[in-house]
Amino acid sequence: MTTPFSPAQRAAILAEHPDATEADLDRYEALMARRLSYEPQPDVGYGATGGPGLGGTPLDGEISDLQETRFPRIMEALATVEEPPVS
Repeated sequence: MTTPFSPAQRAAILAEHPDATEADLDRYEALMARRLSYEPQPDVGYGATGGPGLGGTPLDGEISDLQETRFPRIMEALATVEEPPVS
């Protein structure tokens, strides 16, 4: 499972994306967590759009859609937050 965004990261992401909601960010986190734990079926591959045969997972299309429409500057927002090192 992925570590959820810290409160400071969530605040930075939402500040950078004023049209996005807490629910959008919750959905993004949930999809990323599911993506990291996804176990592909032996005969099925999925591409970035969820299409067969291209590698990836069926979740990738929805994740990409959220990144493009709700969080296009998510990496820039996360880069502004200084987090203490994980011990």
